[in-house]
Amino acid sequence: MKRFILVFLVIAFLPVTKVHAQMAVFDSAVTGAIAGTWIEQAAYWAQQAIDMVDQIAHMKEMIERMAKQIQMQLDNLQNIGDIHSFKDFTEWHNRQLYLEKMTEKTWNGMSIKIGKKDYKLMDVEGMAYGFQDTYVD
Repeated sequence: MKRFILVFLVIAFLPVTKVHAQMAVFDSAVTGAIAGTWIEQAAYWAQQAIDMVDQIAHMKEMIERMAKQIQMQLDNLQNIGDIHSFKDFTEWHNRQLYLEKMTEKTWNGMSIKIGKKDYKLMDVEGMAYGFQDTYVD
C-alpha cells in the first residue's frame, strides 16, 4: 500500500506535459504495486484463517473440559441421597465446592486471541476493541 501511495504522489506532482510519455511505465508500475498488495493481503488473511482455526480448536477443548466438569457436578449432586451422616455430608459438600471452583477456574481461563492480543471470554468490550483494531483500518 505504501508503494502505491508513493507512486501516486510522484505521478500527481509530475508536470502534465511529461506524463504522456510515461503512462506506459506508470500503468505497469501501478499494476505491479497492486499485485504485490494482493499477495500481501492473501498472506495476511491466510494467517488470520489459521489463527481462527487454532482458536476454534482451543475453544472446543475448553468447552469439552467444562462439559466434563459439569457432568462431574451432576454426578455428585445425584449422590446426595447417599448421605447418611454428617461426615458424608461434609465430604459431599467439599467435593461439590471443589467441582464448582474448578468450573469457575476453567470459565475464567477461557480466552480468545484477536490479532495479537488475548481477551478473556468475559471481556466483551475488549473483544470489540480488538476486532476494531485488528480488522478495521
